Amino acid sequence: MKNLLPVITLLLLGGCATPSATAPAPATGAVATIKGDPAGMAQDYMGDEIHCQMQSIDGDSVGATYQLKPGKHTLIANLASQGKEYVGVVQLLIPEARAYRIRARRQDDAVTVTLVDEEAAKIIATSTAPLSEHMQFFVFVVQK
Repeated sequence: MKNLLPVITLLLLGGCATPSATAPAPATGAVATIKGDPAGMAQDYMGDEIHCQMQSIDGDSVGATYQLKPGKHTLIANLASQGKEYVGVVQLLIPEARAYRIRARRQDDAVTVTLVDEEAAKIIATSTAPLSEHMQFFVFVVQK
């Protein structure tokens, strides 16, 4: 019993010094900003434009603007076209800490999602998927 007390004390002290698994990591380094379309504007889109409203990135609920670190991310977006709503799962690759905009367009029975660098007014990457209730945008073609 005498030997057990020091072991328990060490375990308790060690547990207090260990960071909690649920504590969020501090935000360090440069972040990018990504924008989608604001909520409630789906009826204002004409022609091949599609309302692209971001819902979540990497499981976190987001609004019309979100900050994230450069790298790979999963975006869930509501896409609205001609009175119908669709869900898009977009695998993003954010190249660097800059301001980006996510856009969508429909051509016939396909939807193209585009990542645009707002500062340079340049298309960074695109991905196309067949039109369906649930679309997956896996392969982004990086534009040069």
